[in-house]
Amino acid sequence: MRNCLVIDLDRCSGCDGCVAACKLENNVDLGVCYNRVHAVGPTGTFPDIEQYWIPLQCQQCENPGCIEVCPTGASYRDEATGVVLVNAEECIGCESCLKGCPYNVRTLNPNTNVVEKCTLCFQRHEEEDWVPACVHNCCCGARYFGDLDDPDSSAAKAVAAAGAENCHQLDDPHGLKPATVYILSAATAAWQGDPRDDGPRVRIVSPRAATRPGRPNPSQGLPGRGGASKPGVEKQRERGVTMMETQTCAGLVSALEGRAAFYDVVAALYYKPLAQEQIDHIAEGGLAAFAGAGELMAEGLHDMERALSKRHSGTRQELAVDFTGAFAGTSSWKGRYATPYESVFTSEEGLLFQDSYHEVYRLYRQNSVRKSPGYDFPDDHLSYLCEFQALLASRAVRALETNDAECALEQVRLSQHVLHDHILSWFDDFEELALHLVKTRFYRGVLKMSKGFFLFDAEVLADMAEELERL
Repeated sequence: MRNCLVIDLDRCSGCDGCVAACKLENNVDLGVCYNRVHAVGPTGTFPDIEQYWIPLQCQQCENPGCIEVCPTGASYRDEATGVVLVNAEECIGCESCLKGCPYNVRTLNPNTNVVEKCTLCFQRHEEEDWVPACVHNCCCGARYFGDLDDPDSSAAKAVAAAGAENCHQLDDPHGLKPATVYILSAATAAWQGDPRDDGPRVRIVSPRAATRPGRPNPSQGLPGRGGASKPGVEKQRERGVTMMETQTCAGLVSALEGRAAFYDVVAALYYKPLAQEQIDHIAEGGLAAFAGAGELMAEGLHDMERALSKRHSGTRQELAVDFTGAFAGTSSWKGRYATPYESVFTSEEGLLFQDSYHEVYRLYRQNSVRKSPGYDFPDDHLSYLCEFQALLASRAVRALETNDAECALEQVRLSQHVLHDHILSWFDDFEELALHLVKTRFYRGVLKMSKGFFLFDAEVLADMAEELERL
């Protein structure tokens, strides 16, 4: 028996209806997600562009790696239905199963310290017409459910109708045999494999790429980052830096590179709980080089390092709980959540997807920036805004390297706009609320450091603009 999902990507519109249905049916906590929809692409050259959306959830593998590595037997397969499940009473939150699953579809719930995942709405399995909520609520009719070994099931019929050449499964380097089938015809797009890998597709902004705070990550692919200073511009502008003193140019480039590196750091700090490598890097003074950028910033960095000076085996878990409580919306203060979205703090209702979100969305599109597959937050998340700042700094560096001072000034002016109108305009309110929610000295230091850095950067950008205007 192979009860699983079959998802027709020719039909999927990426609407996230399946995500919402899953959360409602399973009463999923805020900040926890069993199902995510990733954009794959765009790829190609205009007008021959391809893009599709692929939902990722538990693949219901035939040889689940999560079960094999679970030390308590909490991860198991139901014999009657074949569904891979988690026994909450036996789960100790060790996260071994997360490492045993290559598809990143399991989540540790910080509120319960129990791993959770898609169960195909197992609570319904005794119903005669058992269908997962995501299938029932798919507005595009892109989802099918059933036993692939039963030719009369809707899942098996969908696979048979699509034809073997249009049926795909995620990469399986470990022999886990994922059961979920994705239907994608060549008329829609070429199958790109696992949307989470770093293959040949277009790489776009993703704070997830900032793996080591304090160091620029050359693998972070942003449109224009490290490439042309402006898409479609082949001819260098007449106004250049030919009259610029070498020392001045080198100083500007160094300052811009430092800004890009530290904005990557801030993006990583607000994107998700830190990995052990990141914690160790900070504790060992990995951010010390930035301590001279203002008194408030230095105080924040000091608090962060001091908080980690006596780190132990449980430090990572403590920080993860603090992060999710404060920034992922699992805790509140007087009914308010410190989720770091501009809309939440600039709209009267305190809601997502308000005017500021649309302003940011248009700003990104005007500057040829799109989110990477796997980046699941709305566009006005603080981590994404910081990555955008890092991108603009890198574009300015490239412009100076190609003697285009005018383009460099444009990037600096745009950075000023983003900083003043889309970060500093709401960060004080966010910080004030978040300080009521964070429990650790580390994240109090992060908030202090961030504010200090943003204020310091405002001064740096003003000086840069003056220098570039004189060229």
